[in-house]
Amino acid sequence: MTEQTERPLSLKLPSRAEGVAKLRALHTESVTTTVTTLNKNAQAFVEPIASDTGKKMNDGTFYLGRFKSKDGMVKDWFAAAEDAQNMNGRRLSLDFNDAVQYAQDSRAHGHDDWMLPPGPDDRKGEPDILNVMFNNKSKIGGFGHDPADSWYWSSSPYGINDAYPMIQRFSDGKHDHAHESTWQSVRCVRSVPI
Repeated sequence: MTEQTERPLSLKLPSRAEGVAKLRALHTESVTTTVTTLNKNAQAFVEPIASDTGKKMNDGTFYLGRFKSKDGMVKDWFAAAEDAQNMNGRRLSLDFNDAVQYAQDSRAHGHDDWMLPPGPDDRKGEPDILNVMFNNKSKIGGFGHDPADSWYWSSSPYGINDAYPMIQRFSDGKHDHAHESTWQSVRCVRSVPI
């Protein structure tokens, strides 16, 4: 009979800083990027390869890409998996102020930093994330298909008094603006600085 001896298990857990650094490195490796030029403003941004845009993440969100805003900040952008809904799961059309409030109050996918997507010519210098969603709508899914409910709010103001935020129709990609009192569809997004 062989005698067994117990040996203490030696396990070194990484510090919080080491764990965060490893996660960032893994995340950065998983997103292959190329540099492109954006719109008429020649705003530089970093765009993921096509296979990464629209990728469903572990938390249920959809990856929209890594973008550089005019102020030089680089962020990864994510979209919620569904349009704004009520407690019964029915799609909501909201006026602009209610749409902003809905995004701020949302706790979708375990996150609390949701917002309306920036649109074209965003005054804060953010990329046109609303159009990124439109261009990847088949990968992301769940957008309104009826022309009556396929207009989506952006956070980008238009006009002298900012009462006409930019909107985009997801049936054909047309950009327009609408008075903030009109009802439009809402798809929340969030960004994570890199």
